[in-house]
Amino acid sequence: MISEKQLKKAAEELNDVLGIEPPISMEFDIDVIEEKVKEAIKELITPEDEFTATTQAVIDELSAPPAKKAPVAKRKPVVKEEPEEEPEPEEEPEEEKKPAKKAAPAPKKESTVTKERFAAKKSTGADRVAFFTPLIKKGTYTKAELVELGKEEFPDVSASTLLTMLTDGKNPKYNKFDKLIEQTEAGILKFQK
Repeated sequence: MISEKQLKKAAEELNDVLGIEPPISMEFDIDVIEEKVKEAIKELITPEDEFTATTQAVIDELSAPPAKKAPVAKRKPVVKEEPEEEPEPEEEPEEEKKPAKKAAPAPKKESTVTKERFAAKKSTGADRVAFFTPLIKKGTYTKAELVELGKEEFPDVSASTLLTMLTDGKNPKYNKFDKLIEQTEAGILKFQK
């Protein structure tokens, strides 16, 4: 079980190592911080990224498939039976353990895809602000259209990050733009006057 202190420390390290924009705020509710950390783990971490042992433990626990938590207690019989005998498939716990072991490499494969996807990680929050500002000033694009344009311009950034940036533009606390964004009844985003 991850403590609140461990989760916040891991979130701060992810902010530093991955350059998350906007950074995960420690002012968020602990559940929100956990969701933001899970999102960062899923979308931004590459095999080259290095973290402290404490943060790596948090990453490992949060990236583990939910089904993997139950078999952890059942792994003790597997340790006792070091030579895994295939003639005994009658024991259901062993069958459950084998898929859990196969599920563990799956995130590594995703990490490889993520590595390729984020290999050219060059854009910053300032780059995205500079890109979106003239488009929002025009006042002709919906949020979905802006996200699509942003995905083309910044392939290293997830759509959810772009969407969050635009949504945060409506909130004075999180806005990265010079002015607040407002949405018309037609769904068009524009700056407030």
